[in-house]
Amino acid sequence: MITIKEKSYSVEDIMRPAIFTSSTATLEETLQKMITERRNSLTVLAEDGTLMGMVNAIDIIKAVLPNYMEESNLAARFSNIELLKEDAERVKDTPVADFMETEVPTIKVDGNVIEAAAIAAHTGRGRIAVVNTDNKPVGILTRTELKQVIGATLGMCGDCFTDSDDK
Repeated sequence: MITIKEKSYSVEDIMRPAIFTSSTATLEETLQKMITERRNSLTVLAEDGTLMGMVNAIDIIKAVLPNYMEESNLAARFSNIELLKEDAERVKDTPVADFMETEVPTIKVDGNVIEAAAIAAHTGRGRIAVVNTDNKPVGILTRTELKQVIGATLGMCGDCFTDSDDK
């Protein structure tokens, strides 16, 4: 809990709802959900509803790119729409479990906002999964929410915790 201008904020107050997918969802299904939900990342659940990982737009891009290509050739490959389509078609049915991130920073729903900022700084990650006591995801903190905490402490906004985006 952090108090800013006589108002207290907990992780639960500032987190945004997580958008979930399963580890068996395909790359194509995952990308469609990201586009539909206007999100750059999804929280991946195990069958029992616990946190299994996270997948973001960069993970999808990396999954589409051929692993054997040298960095200097990647731009040329992406400049040809037919080659990009061929690469995307090749991996569209790949399960998200094959390319998701499995080491996801977490914080408990009743955790401290300052602790969340410290986790982000320490791990260099812009997304932190918020979990309950059963390790089931209930939300997510992104760079946006953490940026808003700093903005609120500097008095830059009345209520910085509205109209979050997932940029």
